[in-house]
Amino acid sequence: SKYEGQFLEGKPDGWGTFTNPAGEKYVGTFRQGLRHGKGTLYFADSTYITGDWVEGEYMGNSQIEPGRVGCIVGDCTNGRGTYIFKDGIAKYVGDFRNGMPHGDGVIYYANGERYVGHWAEGNFDGEGTLFFSDSSEVSGFWKAGTYLGETQPQPEETLATTDTLVDYNAVRDAATMKVWAVIVGISSYDHMPTLKYTDDDAYRMYAFLKSPEGGALADDQIRILIDEDATREKILYAMQETFAKAGENDLVFVYFSGHGLRGAFLPIDYDGYHNKLEHEEIRSILDNSKARYKLCIADACHSGSLLAMKSGEIRNVLADYYKTLAHAKPGTALIMSSKSDETSLESSGLRQGVFTHFLIRGLKGEADADGNKIVTIKELFNFVNDNVRAYTGNRQSPVIQGDYDENMTVGVVR
Repeated sequence: SKYEGQFLEGKPDGWGTFTNPAGEKYVGTFRQGLRHGKGTLYFADSTYITGDWVEGEYMGNSQIEPGRVGCIVGDCTNGRGTYIFKDGIAKYVGDFRNGMPHGDGVIYYANGERYVGHWAEGNFDGEGTLFFSDSSEVSGFWKAGTYLGETQPQPEETLATTDTLVDYNAVRDAATMKVWAVIVGISSYDHMPTLKYTDDDAYRMYAFLKSPEGGALADDQIRILIDEDATREKILYAMQETFAKAGENDLVFVYFSGHGLRGAFLPIDYDGYHNKLEHEEIRSILDNSKARYKLCIADACHSGSLLAMKSGEIRNVLADYYKTLAHAKPGTALIMSSKSDETSLESSGLRQGVFTHFLIRGLKGEADADGNKIVTIKELFNFVNDNVRAYTGNRQSPVIQGDYDENMTVGVVR
C-alpha cells in the first residue's frame, strides 16, 4: 500500500492519495487514518464512486439534489410524484401508495445507479432492471427487494398447519439441539482500511453465546478468532474441528465480521492477493457437517459490498455475492448485513455495527414476535431487517438466502 499526502500524529489526515495492492486508489480527504469528507475511490476496473465519506464509510453523493429533501413534485402519498430522500442519497420518481413507492417508478442513486421497474411497499417488487454505474445491469423479477432471477417464479405453495404443531416442533427441537459456533472478527488489516467495531462485535456475539440467555455454550462448542488469530488456516481448522462434533439435530453457526471481496471473506493474513477465504470452502465444510441446521451470518463491511457490485460480470446483485454459500445443502440459512449495493454501517452512538447490535438483541428475545419463547430464523430476520432499515434510514437492508425452514429455531428465550 502507498499513501501520499498530509499527516497528523502519524496518520493520514487532510488531503491525500491512498493506493492498495488490489489496484484501488482513493483521492480525497482523510481524518485519523480514515476516509472522511469529500473524495473519489477509483476501482481496478476503471469505474469509480465519488461523494461524501464518514469515518471510512461511503455515504453517497449529496449533490444529487442540493438542498432539496422530501416530496418536491406531485402527490407522494397516494398518487404520482417525485421524492428526494434524506441527505440527497437518492431521488424517486413514480407511483406512491400510503406514502411509499408502490407501482411503477424509477429511483436515481447518488452514485450513478438507478432502478427502473415495479415497486411494492417501498421495495423493488415485480419486474424491473437495476442499472449500475459501470454500465452493467441486472434484469428480471424481484420480491421485497430480493432478486429472484430472470424468469418469473411460480407461486409459492403453502401447507396449512396449526400453531400448536409449529410450537411443539420448535420447542422439541430447541430442547434437544446443541449449538456449535465459530466467531470471527477482524478490524486491523494491513492491506485494507481499518474497521472500527468488527472485533468488538465478535466479542459481543461470543459473550452472548456464552451467557445463559445465549445457551451457555461449553468451551468445546465455540471458538472465537480475533484479528491476528483470524488467519485463513486457523479459521478453516476451527470450523472443521468444531462442526465435526455436531449431531444430526444440532445447529452449526458461523459469524464473520470484517472485510469481504467478491466470493470470499478476508482473513487477517490477506495480502491483497493471497489467503482469501473462499465461500466455496465454507460451503464445503457446512455441507460435510451432520448438523440439521446451518446458519452463516456475515457482517462484511464496506469494501466487500462495494467491490462486489463493481464488476462488469455482475449477473445477480444478491445471489452472486454469496452464491456458493446460499446454495449449500437444505437447512442452510445465510443472513447478510446488507445488500451487495450497500454499505454495512458502524455507529459511533451504538459503539458497534448496527447490524450486529440488532442481531444480538433479536437473539436475546426481542425477535420472539409470537411470544412462545422460541426465536425462529424468520422472526430473527424480520426483527433485524426492520430495525436496521429504520435505524439507517433505509441505507442498509439485510438479506436472507438459502434453503431453510422458516421455523428453524435459532434461539430460546430464557
